[in-house]
Amino acid sequence: DDGEAGERMTMQLADLLRMSLDGVGVQEVPLQQEMMFLQKYVDIQQTRFRDRLQVETAIDQGTLDTLVPNLILQPLVENAIRHGIGPRRAPGLIRISAWRDHDDVWMEIRDNGVGFARGRGSAPREGVGLRNTRGRLQQLYNEDHAMVLEDAPGGGCIVKIRVPYRTSNDKEEVTNAHVHSSVA
Repeated sequence: DDGEAGERMTMQLADLLRMSLDGVGVQEVPLQQEMMFLQKYVDIQQTRFRDRLQVETAIDQGTLDTLVPNLILQPLVENAIRHGIGPRRAPGLIRISAWRDHDDVWMEIRDNGVGFARGRGSAPREGVGLRNTRGRLQQLYNEDHAMVLEDAPGGGCIVKIRVPYRTSNDKEEVTNAHVHSSVA
């Protein structure tokens, strides 16, 4: 019913589509680029949910050059909105964080939604999105990663992902070293 909001959302969707098409076939991107894409998605959801959705970020500036799987955070935020915030009448909060811990970078999506629907003592049920995320992490990093799902104290859920701290410079050095050793 809101023509101005509808027009704004159409433009936001066009930006989101353009960014996702630019990333087709790209396995890893700097966290800064991932956060720009995620912000476009969050803007759309905030237009949709208005006052019912608040999103906060706490991204350590020293992590922005870290290579992360392309489009790894958006499905997790989508899950937080769809399964955590959407079913509630009360406003919801999603907090997106990233920090460096020695040779690793942790990314966390935390919401204050309904939490995992599970019986006491059982593991959270993983849908297609979470299974796909786990599979992508395994494919890119073998065993050098982690993905942890847990109920948040006080309600909601937390998804944490750990990846090795690598930058595009590190990747180029490895590629160049391989090329030089092949030539020799």
